[in-house]
Amino acid sequence: MRKIAKSILLTGLMVLLSTSLLIGGAQNRQAPAEIPFEFVHNEIVVQVKIAGKGPYSMLIDTDTDPSAIDSATARELGLAQGSKSYPASGGGNDANVFHLTRLPTVELGNVIVKEVSAGTIDLAKLSAKMGMPIHGVLGYS
Repeated sequence: MRKIAKSILLTGLMVLLSTSLLIGGAQNRQAPAEIPFEFVHNEIVVQVKIAGKGPYSMLIDTDTDPSAIDSATARELGLAQGSKSYPASGGGNDANVFHLTRLPTVELGNVIVKEVSAGTIDLAKLSAKMGMPIHGVLGYS
């Protein structure tokens, strides 16, 4: 039963990623890909490479827009951050802000997406809640 649930979830994830690539318009069409993931605390966690570095653990959350990257990870990667800050939601009761950036490439298995919009935000509390380092959240963008 668990194997069937994982297969259904993985199929849904592949459809989501394929749809995201089609909506992006600028990306070439790619065949469906199998992407390994962990199911941790009812969240999908995937291993990705950003700008050819990693792997980094990221959540999949299609309600997140733009995608998010942990501030420390963004600094480690040398990503440029916008100077303007924006209010962030979804991180609990604490006030939080994010700065816009772009992820040059995001690789999930053989799926590569270029120029992904993201916000830099402190994900330390999310990492603690998940019991593992979470370097970002792949969302709608």
